[in-house]
Amino acid sequence: MEDKIDAAELEKRKAAARQAAEQTRATLIPLDQAFTEYEEMVQRRVKLEEELEKAIEEAHKMEDAAEQKPILERHGWQATATPAGATLVWQLTKQKLPKDCAPVLNSLPNALLLDDKALLALLSRRFTRTQPLITHVVYGEWDDARVGALRDRWADPSCTEPRWWIIKDAHASNGFSASLFDRTVRRLVKKDVAGGYCYVVQEYEERPMLCDGRKFEMRQYVLLRGDGSAYTYDGALMRLACVPYDAASRDVRVHITNKYVQTGWESTSQEGRTLDDIERLAHDWPPYAELLHAEIVPMMADLADAVAPMIASGLKAARGDPSERSRHFELFACDLVVAESGRVHLMECNINCAFGTFHPRTVQRLTTPLFEDLCSLCILPAAPAGPPPKAGRWLQVRAAGYGDHAAAPTDVAARELQEHQVYMTFKQSQKKKYERQFVVRDFLLSDVAREETPKEQGKCTKCGYFECKCAKLGTTT
Repeated sequence: MEDKIDAAELEKRKAAARQAAEQTRATLIPLDQAFTEYEEMVQRRVKLEEELEKAIEEAHKMEDAAEQKPILERHGWQATATPAGATLVWQLTKQKLPKDCAPVLNSLPNALLLDDKALLALLSRRFTRTQPLITHVVYGEWDDARVGALRDRWADPSCTEPRWWIIKDAHASNGFSASLFDRTVRRLVKKDVAGGYCYVVQEYEERPMLCDGRKFEMRQYVLLRGDGSAYTYDGALMRLACVPYDAASRDVRVHITNKYVQTGWESTSQEGRTLDDIERLAHDWPPYAELLHAEIVPMMADLADAVAPMIASGLKAARGDPSERSRHFELFACDLVVAESGRVHLMECNINCAFGTFHPRTVQRLTTPLFEDLCSLCILPAAPAGPPPKAGRWLQVRAAGYGDHAAAPTDVAARELQEHQVYMTFKQSQKKKYERQFVVRDFLLSDVAREETPKEQGKCTKCGYFECKCAKLGTTT
C-alpha cells in the first residue's frame, strides 16, 4: 500500500515549498534590479548616441556654412535645392560605398574603413618607405590563438619588442578604451582584451619628443582622389597635453593627448589651460618643415599606396562607371606621434576631421587656407570652363592611376585583411556596439592583477565555433 499523507502534513510541505521559493526569489531580486538598471543605462546611452549624432550633423552643417560655402560663393557658385543636378555634393554622413555620383563628391568607396584601427594596422604592413609602429590585432578574449601567440612571443627571453604597449578597441574613439600595458610586469591574459570584439595592441612611444615639457600629437591632413592621386597638406595641428610628461605617470592626460581626454570637449582644462595653449600650429614649430619632407611625406605615400587597392576595389563595386568618380575625393586626418629621435609614427586615421571644434586661430591660419586650396584643386576645376587645378599647399605624394595596385595582393597582409573583414561582418551588431561602450578599463592595465581564464578546448580558432563553420563563412584557413 502506498503511504498516505494527511492534510496537515501536505499543508506543511506546501508551506515549506513556498518558503523555499520565496527565499530563492529573494536572491534573484538584486539580479533583476541590476538587469533593469543595465537596460535603463543602455536606453539612456542610445538616446545620448542619437543626440550626439544630431549634434555632430549640426556641427558639420555649421562647418559647411562657415568654411566651404563662402569660398565657393566668392567664385560664383550657389547652393541648390536639387542635389541631383549639383556639381558638388558634400556628404555629412559617410557610407562605405557612396550612392551619390555627382561630378564632385567628398567621399570615396571604402575610405570609411580607415577608421578601423585594426584594418589600418594590417594595411601598414605594406609600407615600404617608412617603419610603422608594431601593432598586433586580436579578436577579444575568445581569440585563444592570437592572444596565446602574443603571450608566448613576449615570454621568449630573446624577444626584442618594446616594453610598453597601448591596447585599444579598434572601433572606439576619443581614448575611451585606451590602456597602457607593461609586458615586463605580468603576462597578457585574455581578460585584458575583454569581450568578443577587435583590439589593437600597439607599440607605445615612451620617449616622445616634447613641446614645453609636454607630450603632443600632430594631426596631419590627407587627401585621396578618385583618380588614384594623393596629397598631404603643408601644415598640421599640434595638440598638447595639459600636464607635463612623465613616463611613469598613471594620469591618462599625460599619455593621451586628444581633446576629449584633455578638456572633455570643454574650452578649458581642469588646470585652467585653454585651447589657446593646448592647440598649436605645426608650421609655427621649427622642426616641422624638416619632419614634413623627411618623415611625413614618405609615410603618407606609403599610406596612399597601401590604400590604393582598397579604393580601386570600391570604385569597381560602387554604382556607375569608376571614371565618373575620378574627381571625387576623401579628406581625412592622420594622428601622428613624434619620437625623441625625430622619427614620426602613424597612430590612427580619422575620417571625421572635426573641423568645427578648433580655436579661432586654427580656423583662420589652418583650416580656412586648407579649404581654399582644396577648392582650387578639386572643386573649381569641375565647373564648366573652370580654371585648371591648383594644388596650393597640398603636396602630392602619389601620382594618379592605380595600375598594378588595383589588383588584390596575395601576400600575408592581404590574407589577414580578408580574415579581418570576414570577422567584422560576422560580429557587427547593435548589441555588441553598446556592450563595448560600457567596458570600464584601468588605464595602466598591467598593474591590475589577473588570472588567466581556461582555454576553451575544441573551438575553431578561425571562426570561433566549436563546430567549425569556416567553409560556410568563407574564412581563410
